[in-house]
Amino acid sequence: MKIRLIQIGILSTAVAALASVAYAAEQHEKNDALMYGVSAIPIKQAIVVAEDAAKGRATRAELEHSKNGVVYDIEVIDGTNVKDVRVDAKTGTVLFVKADEVDRQPENDPED
Repeated sequence: MKIRLIQIGILSTAVAALASVAYAAEQHEKNDALMYGVSAIPIKQAIVVAEDAAKGRATRAELEHSKNGVVYDIEVIDGTNVKDVRVDAKTGTVLFVKADEVDRQPENDPED
């Protein structure tokens, strides 16, 4: 009887743990801010990297999922020129710098 109760307790704990993991994964899809735990570099460092690469000042930065994994999308302005810079959130490597032609929502970004 004791062994059966221990088995039920272990099974209940395992089910609860799996439910917690599933809930956390679902929340990552709903709120990008929860991804900061998986980024290896802080957003401040990504902004410095982007500003150096685009020779300007960052005006917007956010963590996103893309086909390249978890990345920072950073908008940098240099005078009247606006550039989009994508920085890998794990390595800090600049993936691209390109002219921002249209101010659009990140979910419509063709690079994703």
